[in-house]
Amino acid sequence: TAVVIVNVLVWMMLISAVMGIGSASSILIAQAYGAGRPRQLKTITGTSVAFVLGASVLMALVGWFGSPLFVDLISTPEAARELAITYLRATAFSVLAIFPLVFITIMIRGMGDAKTPFRFTTLWIVLSLVFIPIVLLGPFGFPKLGIAGVAYSNTLAAIIALVALIVYMGRTRHALMLSG
Repeated sequence: TAVVIVNVLVWMMLISAVMGIGSASSILIAQAYGAGRPRQLKTITGTSVAFVLGASVLMALVGWFGSPLFVDLISTPEAARELAITYLRATAFSVLAIFPLVFITIMIRGMGDAKTPFRFTTLWIVLSLVFIPIVLLGPFGFPKLGIAGVAYSNTLAAIIALVALIVYMGRTRHALMLSG
């Protein structure tokens, strides 16, 4: 329980930052898209994506290397300390895929499309639900990865959903796609 509580506290702070920037970008995207200004739309998209990628790398590094400090700052019980650090580090790594995925879906919603983000978020969740029991139980020769496996499963599912979303955006020539 302590491992989950530690992780939730740290994650809430990180998600708040991404959601705030995502919401602001979404408003700017909606304005540019609604006004029919594709050049401004690309500029906002490029700047926003660059920011979230940079912030994701920074947050992943701070989360990875700062996990012991964060766990100690909130007085995690000694019995849960190592598990909390392991899980927090695995979760910090997941930021590299999850934040861009969430951010891109927020930007797409800013253009008035709620169906596409729903589909790719559903893909992410379903894949996570499939992968997690596999790494926890280790069937079919898969390794049992313990609590870190939960975060790594979520990361793998987010990577697959993110790549699928980017491919979809490229194939449909989505207005937010930076190339083309």
